[in-house]
Amino acid sequence: MSFSTMISGSEIHFLFNNDRRYQVVTNQGISASGMVNRYPTLKTDKKGYEFMPSLGKQTGAGQIIIPCSYRNNICFARIDF
Repeated sequence: MSFSTMISGSEIHFLFNNDRRYQVVTNQGISASGMVNRYPTLKTDKKGYEFMPSLGKQTGAGQIIIPCSYRNNICFARIDF
């Protein structure tokens, strides 16, 4: 299981993948009051991409870059919230 955190406004987002077969990234946020919000999963239409959220970096107030690999090549996914 690989995970990353992102701080945005009033929430901390936890991005993680726990299913190696389909390579979807689950997005859940926790607010200051302790409420957990589930957001839609992040996935690609193309097969073969392997996301690595543990190596993701927050680059802006509402943006994170997550590296992924495709056929032994590295690529990056930019996610805007």
